[in-house]
Amino acid sequence: MNSRSYYLYIGALAITFFGNGLHSIGLVWLIYNMNSSVTDIGWFFIFSMLPGILLAPIAGVISDLMSRQKLMIITDIFRALLIIVLLILFNLNLLNLFIIYIVTFLIGCFDKFFFPASSALLREIVEEKELFKANSFKNSAIQVGLIFGNALGGFLIAIVGMNAVIVINLLSYLLSAIFIKFITSNYFPLRKQKINFKLKESYSSFSTSLREGIAYLKNKPSILQFVTISASLELVVRSMNILLLPFLITILYLDSKAYGLIDTAFAIGSVMGGMTSSFFLKKIGKSNFLPLNLFVIGISFITFSFSNNFIIPFFIYFLIGFNLVQVQSFVTSEIQKQVKIEFQGRTHSSIHFILSIMAVIITPFISWLADSLSLRLVFLLIGILVISSAIWSIYLIKSKLILVSTKSN
Repeated sequence: MNSRSYYLYIGALAITFFGNGLHSIGLVWLIYNMNSSVTDIGWFFIFSMLPGILLAPIAGVISDLMSRQKLMIITDIFRALLIIVLLILFNLNLLNLFIIYIVTFLIGCFDKFFFPASSALLREIVEEKELFKANSFKNSAIQVGLIFGNALGGFLIAIVGMNAVIVINLLSYLLSAIFIKFITSNYFPLRKQKINFKLKESYSSFSTSLREGIAYLKNKPSILQFVTISASLELVVRSMNILLLPFLITILYLDSKAYGLIDTAFAIGSVMGGMTSSFFLKKIGKSNFLPLNLFVIGISFITFSFSNNFIIPFFIYFLIGFNLVQVQSFVTSEIQKQVKIEFQGRTHSSIHFILSIMAVIITPFISWLADSLSLRLVFLLIGILVISSAIWSIYLIKSKLILVSTKSN
């Protein structure tokens, strides 16, 4: 894992998510300043999620048919071009909600090609025994990128304006592409096959590969059970994104500064969780690692529901970030180990597809619950659901419905 290629890979991801953080903060700020409408911001997030449903399986097929390294570079370049379009239109005072939504959707499309390819590329440059540690540091790098992207985005808007945010976002994608260019990979499974982009031939090639991927997953029930665990994590993430701000304002009577600090606590927890995950995995043991982390997340949500001041939410969000990244690293590593390398792209893309559907379903459902019930009760119910997921994971591991690798990480 101490290879030059791995560090270039980590650097590229950190820079990419730094750009994503800037993009999100900058465009949300723009949208809100156009109409002061929370509904408009909601549509922004819906447009960012739609590509996950429409393109994830196809993106995985492409990442298995061509160089994952080249695919990541291409997506970085096209995302940079879209940011250039935003920059020009912004300076010509022609930017409107429709254009922002379309650009957001297109960037999301390229994201859905980038991320399955990046997961598969990691498997190429890191040995199997190092995967858990590699994924842990990868997740930490992503959180570091987001922390600086979110923090600097707000700071730059206040100090030097939106132009600087757009330009730095543009440079982040170009720098990521340069880092990826110098990664060395010795894996060439299907890359000599030329992808024919004629409609009929490409459809036949993609559909055949997708059928093979689905058939492969059907014979891997352990992976499907890991996906159910990932679905519970999706519930956690969406709930945190939707419920935190109204809880702080309407229940604790705190302001946006508190919101920013608590969100930062989550990100710092994620970084520290990623850095220490290998240590805790060895101490706790693989069979106990997943259930214990899920229990802590569930109890944290329940504790949060009884919060009466700033301190408890700050500490709880740090703890959730710490444990959530450990579960994500563990689940990702186990899936990577149990999937043949030539099926990595399709598998990860299919999982992204399932979780994107979950996100679109969960987001309005949680919003409806928050409007219909007490916010404290919603946090309490989510905590109970996550604890139920922890109990379910114990059953799956004990009954060997989830296969946990015995090789050390």
